Amino acid sequence: MNRRTAIKNVIILGAGAAMLASCQDNPTVILKNIPLTGSQEKLLAAITEAILPSTPEFIGAKELESHKFLLMMTDEVTAPEDQSKFMTGMLKFEEACKLKYNTKFIKCPPPQKEEFLLLIEAKTEVAEEVIGFYQIVKRYTIQSFTTSEAYLTQVRNFSLIPKKYKGCVPVASV
Repeated sequence: MNRRTAIKNVIILGAGAAMLASCQDNPTVILKNIPLTGSQEKLLAAITEAILPSTPEFIGAKELESHKFLLMMTDEVTAPEDQSKFMTGMLKFEEACKLKYNTKFIKCPPPQKEEFLLLIEAKTEVAEEVIGFYQIVKRYTIQSFTTSEAYLTQVRNFSLIPKKYKGCVPVASV
């Protein structure tokens, strides 16, 4: 009887430990200067996906993981005072979305996300911190897209190795 109770308790304890680990809010990106939670990283991923959605013809911000590029650039390149403005803007962004739609940005359907971002683009009914935050997110999202291999090779027809060089070509007389 005691062995059964012990096995049952070990199974319950193991399941509880596994469940506890999955409930943590840890980000997938380790940053030096910006304190980030997993839910904030998911918010940034949702914003970048709303800015640059995937299409059947081409990849979007989700496949490029633009939010990781954004976080890396903000963490390593941006000045400390701008980093604090970025974090404040992210909190204000989420608050503004909750005020407007009574839900988090992540849980909004795509038309509401687009409407909210267009509201920010128009710079009406939103705080300056939100506008500044959105401009940083948009700038780095577009930069991550335009510097991606897929964009450069499929859209710009960029080739890392130049074509054959023809140095001695006769010039036709004029």
